[in-house]
Amino acid sequence: MTFLYLTLGLIALSWGAEWLVRGASRIAASLRISPLVIGLTVVAFGTSMPEMVAGAVAAWTGNTDIVLGNVLGSNIANIGLILGIAALLRPIPVHLRTLQREMPLMLAATVLVYLLARNGEIGRVAGVVLLVALLGFTWMTLRWARGETEPETGSATESTTGRPVTAAGESEGAATAPERRPPAHLGIECGRVLVGLVGLGVGAQLLVGSALQLARQFGVSEFVISVSLVALGTSLPELATSVVAALRGETDVLVGNIVGSNIFNLLGALGVGAVIRPLPVSGEIVAFDIPAVLLLSIAMTLGLGLHRAMVRWEGALLLAGYAAYIGRLVL
Repeated sequence: MTFLYLTLGLIALSWGAEWLVRGASRIAASLRISPLVIGLTVVAFGTSMPEMVAGAVAAWTGNTDIVLGNVLGSNIANIGLILGIAALLRPIPVHLRTLQREMPLMLAATVLVYLLARNGEIGRVAGVVLLVALLGFTWMTLRWARGETEPETGSATESTTGRPVTAAGESEGAATAPERRPPAHLGIECGRVLVGLVGLGVGAQLLVGSALQLARQFGVSEFVISVSLVALGTSLPELATSVVAALRGETDVLVGNIVGSNIFNLLGALGVGAVIRPLPVSGEIVAFDIPAVLLLSIAMTLGLGLHRAMVRWEGALLLAGYAAYIGRLVL
């Protein structure tokens, strides 16, 4: 039954990711909003829900190691594993504004968590600080979205920010039709996104539960389980979504999903968990695990900035970094 749940979880994730990416890209085309913004908000929040739910439940039950391990391991997996695999499938281009706006925010969120954790605990006040920072990030992202919305009489091939339209925008009419889609079409795509999120959540739950049951039989510690298997399980929505987005050429959704998900994990999942119950932080986590997240975040920023894209050899390096981190945990 455990292996059956694993298989069903994979199927649900694959199906949910396809619906989520398709619906999100069409919403962006209908509203003339950058797919990157959709990835940073709707997709990132949806694929971060497993981390938030798992963190809240773990904090409520007193399993604080799972909260920290899940968030840190998920962010490491998002960059090292997910972006690495996506870059191997297809070079991932990035807009200059992403490097100037969203990437620094992801680095700032990581540094903020490091500073709050240095005293050995992320308490309730620190949790409130993280949640307020998350609200600020969301507000800025939505404000940027308004600035990137194409005016009714704007250009048919380029947004007001000068960004080229995506393939989804061309096929769905965002770049070729001056008026928006009928509201009924938008409602259908919102429903598609919702169904996709449900599929991702169910799939992640099945995979995490079955993986935990298998791992506990080997007597692995709670933190190691959370930072590896649990983190990998809750990151599977991001993995499935990013692979589908890469294959479909929706690279804006892909980059926005990873950056936004990491920010939601650090500020949202940790913030909610710390408000429910203060999270003790060991010296090893401060000295190794959080710096590992920061190092991979810097590597992602430098890799995208070097070529204005994440190319295949850089993706291979990210995968190697993820393998080295997991190898250290095991050994």
